[in-house]
Amino acid sequence: MPLPFAFASVSNATGQNLDDDFNALGAITPIPVSVSGTNSLQLTPLINTPTISTYVTYQPFVGQVAGTNTAPVNAAVGSLPFKPVFKDSPSGPVLLTGGEMVASNMFSLLYDPELDSLQGGFHLIIGQFLVGNYLLLSGGTLTGLLTAPNITVTTLTTTGQLKVAAGQTLVRMVSALVATQANIPANSTVDQAVTLPGVAIGDAVIINPPTLPAGVMVNASANGSNSVVIRWANVLGSQVNTATGNYRLTALGFA
Repeated sequence: MPLPFAFASVSNATGQNLDDDFNALGAITPIPVSVSGTNSLQLTPLINTPTISTYVTYQPFVGQVAGTNTAPVNAAVGSLPFKPVFKDSPSGPVLLTGGEMVASNMFSLLYDPELDSLQGGFHLIIGQFLVGNYLLLSGGTLTGLLTAPNITVTTLTTTGQLKVAAGQTLVRMVSALVATQANIPANSTVDQAVTLPGVAIGDAVIINPPTLPAGVMVNASANGSNSVVIRWANVLGSQVNTATGNYRLTALGFA
């Protein structure tokens, strides 16, 4: 959509024409603001910014969080009315609850007239994605409840198992390395039970073997509490002995 006035087609443009174009640009340009308050935010446009006389659809406002919110947030630009702030989620926009806007972080609020039952509100566009517990790229230990998708991750154990519990669908994940080998007669299978703490009957078991000899296949299944059966199959006409190696077993339990 063009700006309100096109200067190329006229020879007698006025200052008002120029102001109209600047105002149109101001309505779609991020407006830098100073911020006061925590749960009730007063946003004051900085100097040399367009005059904000009304909220405009999808107009963005950017600033620095003054204090971490502890409850739902409302924001107002200048003397305009306060409007609620929403965060986008897989189920649609939801009101903030606390901790989404962290002190000294930068944020952006995007006005949307359809929020709050068509009364208007703001989308929190940036500043909420790393809220809660998260791991640095360099690694570390993660404990506690994740806000989405509501799974509890316990501390990594000394055996290298990662357990995930209390999820909506995935309720359990355990994984470990098992050092083993098998002597498999010609055209036969060999089963071996190994311990995998936390696994249960019905879990889906994934096995990642080391390099296997030609003609040998392997799979795994849960055969009891804390127990997995590894099955090697030899399709050759002579016995095959595998070398001892580390087999990665990963079990997933679902509600």
